[in-house]
Amino acid sequence: MLAAAGAVGRPTGCVLIAGSSGSGKSTAAAACLENGLGYLGDDTCLIGPGEPPTIFSLYDSLQLRDGQTKATSHVSDRLLLKARLRAIAIVQITRERETRTGPATPAAALAALAPGSILQLPAPRRIAFRRMAAIVQSVPCQRLEAGTDPELIAEAVAGLL
Repeated sequence: MLAAAGAVGRPTGCVLIAGSSGSGKSTAAAACLENGLGYLGDDTCLIGPGEPPTIFSLYDSLQLRDGQTKATSHVSDRLLLKARLRAIAIVQITRERETRTGPATPAAALAALAPGSILQLPAPRRIAFRRMAAIVQSVPCQRLEAGTDPELIAEAVAGLL
C-alpha cells in the first residue's frame, strides 16, 4: 500500500512521518538525514505486509520547498531500501527551537495518513482504509512537534526507534 508519508531510521527499524501537505514531513526527513539517520522517503513510501509492517523506499530523492522554489536532492549514500516500522510520528512544525514528542492515538495517526494516502489509490478504498487502520494500531503513535533546530528533530525521531 502506498502511504503519503516520509520515513527515516536505521536498518533495524524506521519511523513513518505522517501529516498533511505542508505539515513538515520533508523538513523532518531532511533534518534526520542531515543528522545521521537513514532515509526511506519524504513524501511517499510503500508499506508492505508483516508484523510489524515493512516500509520500502520508492525514490532516492528528497524535495524541499524554499518559498516558491522546490529543490530536489539525491540521497543515495544514506538511502535505506527497507526497514521494519517501529513508530508513526504525526509531524507539525513549530517556531520554537526545541522539538517535543508525546503520545498520539491511532485515530490521530489514521487521520494524518489516510486522506493523502487513500485518495491516491484506485478503488476499493475501503479495503485500503481497513489495512491502514490495522497498521496504525500495530505500532506506537506519537506527536512530533518539530522545532527549528534540525539536530533536535533528528534526536527526537531517533528516540522513537
